[in-house]
Amino acid sequence: MLNAFIVNRGDLLQQGKLSKPEMAWLRLGAGCAMLKICEQKGVGDQFNAEQFYHLSLLMTDEVPQVRELFAAKLHKGLSKGIPNNRCLPLDFMGYYALAGQEPDKKIKTQIRQHMISDINKRREYIKTLPVWSSSGPTEKGMGQLAHILPDYMLVFAVPVLAHDPDFTTYDDVEQLTRMRQCLWFILEPLMTKNEFYCFGFYKNLIERMKNQKDALKGEDDSMNYKLWAICDLAMGIILSKTTNYEMKEFPADTRIPTMYFRRHEEPLWVNAKLYLPPEMQVNMNFHKCKDSTAGGVKLISRGKVRGRPVKQQGVGINETDVKPSEASETKIQLPGMEEECVSECDEPPAKRASVEHKLEPMQCVFV
Repeated sequence: MLNAFIVNRGDLLQQGKLSKPEMAWLRLGAGCAMLKICEQKGVGDQFNAEQFYHLSLLMTDEVPQVRELFAAKLHKGLSKGIPNNRCLPLDFMGYYALAGQEPDKKIKTQIRQHMISDINKRREYIKTLPVWSSSGPTEKGMGQLAHILPDYMLVFAVPVLAHDPDFTTYDDVEQLTRMRQCLWFILEPLMTKNEFYCFGFYKNLIERMKNQKDALKGEDDSMNYKLWAICDLAMGIILSKTTNYEMKEFPADTRIPTMYFRRHEEPLWVNAKLYLPPEMQVNMNFHKCKDSTAGGVKLISRGKVRGRPVKQQGVGINETDVKPSEASETKIQLPGMEEECVSECDEPPAKRASVEHKLEPMQCVFV
């Protein structure tokens, strides 16, 4: 019923007897109630993707007061309860991306402050987690990390933006410009002033999303094209805005939530096509090298860096996706560190051998 209030813009019975202010208050009340329900583990986990997208409409409501109050309620739900799992699932941080097109500067600034506060609170708490021990990653620490890591905002923001009713054409420059603003709104605090920022993690995450289809409307080509175009926009942002391609360990593997993404029918399908108009594409000159990773970042170095592989059970062909029922709070599940592979360029063996085990400045390759 609460979802119906939002879908019908506050007029549940569709009789046209309610005034616009009444309808605004009713859909706001329904939205806030849905957020409250989603805070409850075991109850809120039952919402589906369609309800998730409908609820996001309140972030772009026609009434400024509705947008402002709903965003405040969203922030309240995301900020309380850490680490007691009484807060909203990490999925809902993807809603913040819609504030990138907020026309009211005051509201946009306020939402940005809310978002940064939620990101920083999670970062600070992650520092206290016993993620590593002398014997390797701890199960308890990695389990908590799965529900808190703010970098996974992107995997929820991409489908939210793709289902934005105002985003109707995947190759419309004006609409794509607006979508890029939305992506940068959330990526800026994640990429800048972040000691844990890892280009390889984001690149691999975006590539994996682009190799999926939309879970709700996977048979609709226009829907998939919008999803993939947003992935191209996100890739363009990290390629153009990243200033440090240093290889570093990242405490999480890239996992795609199956509630919002569907695996392509062809197991080995790779989506190499660009879905952006030429004027929207980022032209970066990278030197090619052999890729020894499976869709991950390719770093040129002349030494080997070994990680500590941790085996965890997943679903799908490569056991890299997550069952929604096993990721009830964030719809994702993060394993421990896996081995970082390093690729080598086609150089004379003598030249490579002369600097064994010594890392030199690295270049990133985007194919």
